[in-house]
This record gives sequence, structure tokens and C-alpha cells, in this order.
Amino acid sequence: MGLLWSRYRRRRRCSANSRATIKKDMGAIALYNDLLLHEIFPYLYLRDLISCSKACKRFYCLIYSSSRLLYHMELEKACMTDNGSLAYNDYTYDTRLHMLREREYRWANLRPQWSRSLAMPGDYQSRPLFSLTPEGRLTHFASVSGRLYTTNIPVTPSNKISWKESFRRPSMNQNISSSTGNLISHEMDLLVFPASFPFSTGTQIVLHLIELSSGRAHPSAKKHVLKVGFCRIPSTFNPTVDLTIYGSHLACLSGYDPGQGSILSVWDWRSGRLKGVVKVLHSDIVFLKEDLLLVPNRLKPSLDVYHIPLSTRNGSLEDNGSLLEPTLSLLLPELKDNASVVSISCSANQPPNRFWPPDQIFSSRDYSSHHAPFYMDAQCSVLPFSLLLHDGKGKVSVVEILVRAEAVINYPRPLPSDTRHDGQYTSILPWNCWGPPSTRWFLCNHRRPSFGIRSVSGSRCIAAWQRNPAPDSSMFYKIEIFDFRQWKVGERASARKRSSSCAENTGPLSSVETGTTIITLPDVFLNPVTSDMPYVRQELSMISESGQAIDISDISIYGSMIIINSKHDKSANQTCVSGQFPFFNWDTHLIELSSGKAHPFAKKHILKVGYCRVASTFHPTVNLTISGSHLACLSGYDSGQGSILSVWDWRSGRLKFHSDIVLSREDLLLVPNRSKPSLDVYHIPHSTPDDSLEGNSTLLQPIACHLLPDLSNDASIVSISCSANQPPNRFWPSDRISSSRDHSGYHAPFCWNIRVSTLLLPLLLDGGSRKPAVVEIPVRTDSIMRYARPPISGTSGFPGYTEIVPWDHWGPSLTRLVFRQSQGPVALLLGSSVFPLEISQHFTISKHSTSGNGGYENALQPGRKTLHIRRTRNHAFSLARYIPESGGISNALYPTVFRP
Repeated sequence: MGLLWSRYRRRRRCSANSRATIKKDMGAIALYNDLLLHEIFPYLYLRDLISCSKACKRFYCLIYSSSRLLYHMELEKACMTDNGSLAYNDYTYDTRLHMLREREYRWANLRPQWSRSLAMPGDYQSRPLFSLTPEGRLTHFASVSGRLYTTNIPVTPSNKISWKESFRRPSMNQNISSSTGNLISHEMDLLVFPASFPFSTGTQIVLHLIELSSGRAHPSAKKHVLKVGFCRIPSTFNPTVDLTIYGSHLACLSGYDPGQGSILSVWDWRSGRLKGVVKVLHSDIVFLKEDLLLVPNRLKPSLDVYHIPLSTRNGSLEDNGSLLEPTLSLLLPELKDNASVVSISCSANQPPNRFWPPDQIFSSRDYSSHHAPFYMDAQCSVLPFSLLLHDGKGKVSVVEILVRAEAVINYPRPLPSDTRHDGQYTSILPWNCWGPPSTRWFLCNHRRPSFGIRSVSGSRCIAAWQRNPAPDSSMFYKIEIFDFRQWKVGERASARKRSSSCAENTGPLSSVETGTTIITLPDVFLNPVTSDMPYVRQELSMISESGQAIDISDISIYGSMIIINSKHDKSANQTCVSGQFPFFNWDTHLIELSSGKAHPFAKKHILKVGYCRVASTFHPTVNLTISGSHLACLSGYDSGQGSILSVWDWRSGRLKFHSDIVLSREDLLLVPNRSKPSLDVYHIPHSTPDDSLEGNSTLLQPIACHLLPDLSNDASIVSISCSANQPPNRFWPSDRISSSRDHSGYHAPFCWNIRVSTLLLPLLLDGGSRKPAVVEIPVRTDSIMRYARPPISGTSGFPGYTEIVPWDHWGPSLTRLVFRQSQGPVALLLGSSVFPLEISQHFTISKHSTSGNGGYENALQPGRKTLHIRRTRNHAFSLARYIPESGGISNALYPTVFRP
């Protein structure tokens, strides 16, 4: 007995020591996790974070359960920068992540959502000076009357838009050519207005610094008038001024004839100090950063970078000199002796936006540039240049060059090839050392665009190509969006390698270009020009109505909104903001079945599904399915044009996602896709008690794509339907329905296992020249759930990783294809069993009670023909067409009980 007692006490002491050790280790682990989440992981790059997540399971859970780390990962993917000046209490990491992912989703699925038109005010001579400021305002300058009109971009369909006269030029000033968009900095409430004063020997050009909100002299500027210079201008010319503003720096390129050169001057507009002046043979200026100015040089040709010294608080310069000399010269390909560059223009944002507005359009909060939680990264932006080349024989060519800004900003100084200029080093870099991996060239001789390729959103560019130039017919415009984000290109290339027949869906007609572009102009360049910068191309189409030819004279993008300046006739110009066209409004009413009144658990008794553009000859169709608190709605009007799939939390009324529907589980949605063909699985995050989403992804993107067998060229799938339960019941009722007890789903003693159930997918095939046929595919749900993982993988695109599973990997072992003619028998599915029902040409259904269960069984007798068979839980309903002896046709619904 004593021996047993000693062993018991020893065991008690060991267990107590083990518990103390476990508590100590748990405290150390908690401290260790906080250190990783707040001090180490936030300062790592995206590739390093992904490597850490693959190191161990603990790192994986820490990274993908932190909204802060997921937000920083998505920022680097989107080439954005966090705006740390905003309080994180107002914009939490979950809110920022949701706004960023929604922005990327709308870019990937860029389709018209609504449209607003606005007539151009004032007067203009040839084309209106329409421009879009980085802060989200449309500006129009009436060159004849000298009036400046502005209006805010409507971010919702309900926003009112109207032109407001912001400034009127004094009548004593002469006309001067300039670009309106570069005159205004809404961030500083600054309007820089150029004016010219003629004298007997020339013309004096001055710049007026005006406060845009009041129309008076700007209070932050010590000098309200800056004297740019004195030019000898013939009476037949008007001076030209190009301006760009970045922070406290104002760059001015003034002249009267591009062939004679221009004067480049840089000012600190707050102090009125002139920082440098130089005469150049340039035609455009672009700010890379506040202290770096990019100036194309058409004489060399090259891209010259000027370093602008920053000013101190008292207005003096940081360095001793104020000479303006290039510090870096990036040479372009060499030209032949007779060839020349007529002009080089840049259509990049002026300047790169530090506060880029988000695409959060469903809230009424102020999302101006100062309140944006993130903005574009200037180093990841793309600069488009348009080159007009002359071969010396009378032929002119147009070449569009897209240059990555990071290639210009990050080059070290000095470089190996250095040339001394007036006490300063100019690093000269040949074309072969920097150009091919950092540029992409487009030859526009055969498809001359309506305008040059524009930089619209950091690393994205846009161009519109005219397909039908006939003025008396409808115009067709193909709009192309070029995405040069390296992470996005890698995702698209990986998706194409995983499956040659089906890649990840990133938008309509999207493709990835990773090859080398070779420009061969033998009369212009000495050697063929190669460029290798990869990009993703997305195509959109704009077709005008018959008889109404449109002429796109300007185009830009604000967030994910396309701003188009189109000319519908020779006299009227309108600005159109593309979006959705409201024709039909669908509402879903939530009604309690027992009382017939509004459901008490639903906070919103009416869910607005959305608008749909429906022709008058069609009626909208809506398919609904419910699983738990999730309600999925598939709305459309024509199966050939596609449908809109939206998923709601019907209890809170929250729209979670905005493609026949099957819910395999409450958090998994199966959508058959007949265009690929495939079975796509979507993940739906659960809701928390405060109606906020549990996961970080609130946008619909497939997490698994199960490919079906490939079809021949002339074959197509007409429809894919599913006869499984909608949704599979978690609480399956028992078959004992004769008793008076409540055998509803919540009181059932057992339920079916969803993983071992079977989905029956009848496919209606159109064989072209052959007869149509039906292929029935019973699919086990565990084969679908095997590849359906939550969207937490950081190795792919927004919002998560799409696992593309070829047919050979899952189909042959987990499905059974049954080929039947279109008039063959119908199969009925019950749980994990499939019952083929041989249907006679004519039969009747007689109802008689069965002993023990109080249900009905059907006997087939001549006289009736069954059309459809439906099943809910363990009951099947057969819709029969009855042909009475007296003539006529009627339909009847009969219940049937099946017990496997």
C-alpha cells in the first residue's frame, strides 16, 4: 500500500510540473507571436512573407490570419502604398483590405456598371481642352472666353454632376496654348494660370498663382506673379506653355516653336525662388519624384533626368549652385543619318499621385485624395511616350513606348560611362544596358489610335483603337488595358502553364504577353529594336448604336471608372462616365412561411438584387438557393448573355458577393460553367454576430476549377443543370412521418453525410451536325471538396488562389458518364444513390396510401406522360401531363416516396 501511495504522489508532482511548464511555454509563445506580427513580419517583402509561410504551420497561420499582413501583401501586389497619415481607427486594416480588394476586383472585371453623360460647357475651336485631375475632377478650359470649368467625378449613380465656373481669365491677357490638367493642383488648392503681355520687341510670359476655391491670389505664395521669361515671338504665333506641379515644385516649359527650342524653368512656387533655367530641345516634362524631373530629348534621342535640389524652411537651396543639368541620360535606340525624331510626348499622370482615390463607391463618406487609405506607388508606375519618327524620305511613323519608372529612379549614380558638364556629372547609359527589359514598344502605323497610350492608374495604361473609320456608319472601338504589374504577370503566366485550355479568369478577353517585341523600321533605326517588359492585356469593346457614329477624342480612367470624351456629331461634345444602365430592378422579399409576413430574423425584409439591361421581348429569370444564413441568387434575362450571381447573408441583409447553383456546404458554392466547361467552386466567408465578415475576402472568385472533358470544335454545351438538393440538408428528416411528433430537420436523430453524397449533372450537348444528346454525370461531392481550399494562398491573384484541376486528375476515378439520347429515360438522385426511371410513352400515375409511412407511391399506367421529376429531402415530385379522354392537356403535381 505504501508503494502505491508513493507512486501516486510522484505522478501528481510530475503532472503539476508539466502544467506549469505548459503555461510558461504558452506565455512565451504568445509573446513570440506578438513580436512576429508587429515587429518582424510587417517589414518583410511579399516574397519573404510567402517563404516564411511555407516554413512551418505556425508561421502560415500567423500570416494568413492577420489582416495587417494580408493588407500589406495585397498592397505590394497592387503596386500601392499605404497612407499612414490617416488614423487606423477610422480606416481599420479590414476596411482598407476590403477597399483594396474591391478595387482590384473591379479592375479585373471591368464592365459597364452605369453611365452618366455631361455636355461640354463654353466654347472651343477644334477640340475641347478636357482633362482629368489626379484628385478626381473634370476640368474644361474655354480657350476663346478664357473660362475654366470644373466638376467632381460622380462616384455613385445618384451623384449630381454639373459644371461650375471656377476661374475667368482677365480680358487684357492674350491667348496662350496650354493644357488645363497641368495647371491645377487640387491638393494645394492651386491654379497656375499663364498669361502673355506683348511688347514691341517680344512677349513677356508670366504665371499667376491663384487660389482655386476663392479665385484670388494664393495665400501660401510669397510672389503671386512669376516672370517666366522674355521671348522673341513673331506676330503670327502664340506662346506655348507646359506646366506640371509636384509638391512645392513647379516646372514650366515655354516657347513658341518646337523646332527652335524651349526654355525649361523650375520654381519653388511657395517662396517664389527660381531654382534653375536651361534651354532645351524638348517637348514634354514629367515629374518622377519631387526632386526628379524627366525631360525627353528628341535631339539625341534620350530621356534626361534632372535633379532638383530641395528647399529649406527659409527658402534657400540645399546645395550651393542653381545650375540645371541632367544627372542621368538614358539613350534611346540609334537612328540613321537621315532619320529624325519630330516629337516626343508623354501622357503620364501629372504628377504621379501621392493620394490616389479608392474605388469605394458604396459609401457616402468623403473619399477625396486626402482621405484615401492608399495611393499609387510612383516607382511602380509606367510612363507612356509617343514618338513621331521621320525617315528623311517623307514617311512618318508613330511608335508608343512604355517605360517602367523604377528603371529610371533606381539607377545608381555615377554610372560607368560619365561625362562632365559644367561641374556636374551626367551618367550616360546606352540603350542595350537598360531598354529591353524595362520597356515595351508598339508600332502604330497600321492601327493608329485615336490618341496615344495613356497612363491612367500607376502600372496600368489604356489605349483605344478604331476599327471602322467610315464617318457614315457605326464606329467600333476596341479599348485595351495594359497591366505591367510584375506579380500579376507572374500569376497569369503560371495559370497558363497549369492549364493550356483554361486559365484564371481575370476579365474579358485577357491574355499575358511575355515574349519579345521586335520593331523593324529599316529606314529609321540602325538595328531592330527589342523590348521584353511583360504585361497582361485586357480588351474591352465599345459599339455605338446604329446610325450614331461616335468619335472618341480623349479617354482616361479614374479608379475603375472610364471617362470618355466622345463626339456624337460635328457640333456636340459630351463626356460620358461608363457604368450601369438601369432598366429592370429586382427585389427579393423575405417572408415567414408560417405567418406570411416579413421574416422576424431578417433585418432587411427586401433585398435589392440589382439592375439588369433587359430587352422588351424578354422577362428576367431568378434562381434562388438557401443554405443556413446564406442566400444565393442567379439573375438574368438570357442564358446566352450570362447571369449575375449574388450571395447574401439574409439574416443581416449584407451582400457578400456581387454563374444552375448548388451549395455543397454552407461556405462552398458550386457553379457549373458551360463556357469552359468546368465546375467552379467558390468560398463564402461566414459572418460574425456583429454582421462583419469572418474572412478577408468578400469578392467572388473561384478557389477551384474542375475541368470537364474537352469538346470538339463544332460541339457545344447548351446547358448544365443539377438535380441535387438545394442545398444538401444538414438535418435530414427521418422517414417516419406517420407519427404526430415533430420530425423537422432540427429534430432528426441523424443526417446525411455531405461528403459521401452524389451530385447529378445532366449536360445537354449540341453536336453541330449530329443530333443533340444528354450526358448524365454523377459526381461525388468529396471530389469537389478535396480541391476546395479557402482562399488563403499568397502565391496567386485576387482574391485567392484558383486551383485548376484537369479532368484526368479527378474525373475518371470520381465520376461516371452515362450517355443517353434526348428522349431517353430520366435519372433521379437520392442522397448517394441514383435511380434511373424508365419512362413509357404513355402512362398514368395512380395514388394509393402505403402502409406504415402515410406517403404515396406511384404506379405507371397508360394515359399520362411524365415531364419532370424533382426531389426535396426524401420526397420526389413528378410533374405529369394529363391527356383526358374529352381532349385538352393539363398538368398535375404528384408526390412520390423513395426509400433506398
